Amino acid sequence: MQRQWLGSKRDIARGSVGESGIDFSNGIAVENGYAYITGQTFTSDFPISNAYDPNPEGNSDCFVVKFSTDGGSLVYSTFLGGSDEESDAGITVEDGHAYIVGYTESSDFPLVNAYDSVNQDLHDGFVTKFALDGRSLEYSTLLGGDSEEYMWDIVTVNGYAYITGETQSTNYPTTSDLDYKSDFNDAVVTMLSKHGSTLVYSMVLGGESTESGYAIDVSNGTTYVTGYTYSEDIPTLAALDSSYNDGDDSFILLIGLDSDEDGLCDF
Repeated sequence: MQRQWLGSKRDIARGSVGESGIDFSNGIAVENGYAYITGQTFTSDFPISNAYDPNPEGNSDCFVVKFSTDGGSLVYSTFLGGSDEESDAGITVEDGHAYIVGYTESSDFPLVNAYDSVNQDLHDGFVTKFALDGRSLEYSTLLGGDSEEYMWDIVTVNGYAYITGETQSTNYPTTSDLDYKSDFNDAVVTMLSKHGSTLVYSMVLGGESTESGYAIDVSNGTTYVTGYTYSEDIPTLAALDSSYNDGDDSFILLIGLDSDEDGLCDF
């Protein structure tokens, strides 16, 4: 078994402290034996190779790293960010393309073929697809409204990206008639076209208090989302447990082939 340190000169597990700063690895995906890692770095000496962006741009930047199959070398390693602060939260890989999601505070976050090109508040979500060699972006877009967004997870199927996270905005972009918005954070589920420039569908799920979507997967055309809620009145349908049990409850949401029909929202 080979152990590979990643970060500045010294790392300790997930939250790693180097001599010049801190690195966090937030997500991993594996395809054909290649491990892809994404995270947040505050260091200027993070290891870089064959990079889209070889230079740190702001207070913190995202990083995306592809390891060789034996873990002994970097296929590529790059920064991603603007002049302020970024953090990524999720990564998936399909046909050699790395897709990452997170949030940015930068007005100059790198955008390519973007659905949304304007950061409207302090934090906007983002979705970025890398080229096969990691040296360029296939697309990169913001996702947000008039307040704050955080994107937490992503999965892809045949080039379509499915994203979940949370929004505080009253005008987060949606396509569904079944939006349930509140005055607090709400969970979001968004599907992007293959080129990242249009929405296939997008919806908001919330109750009287706070919700967030933390993980997403897709199987046979059905989208599955799980997260947490503090709301007593989050909408439910065909639920195993439709009662709020105080504090934060977990939920599972199923969205069928027709994206206007929720199959299940269960505590």
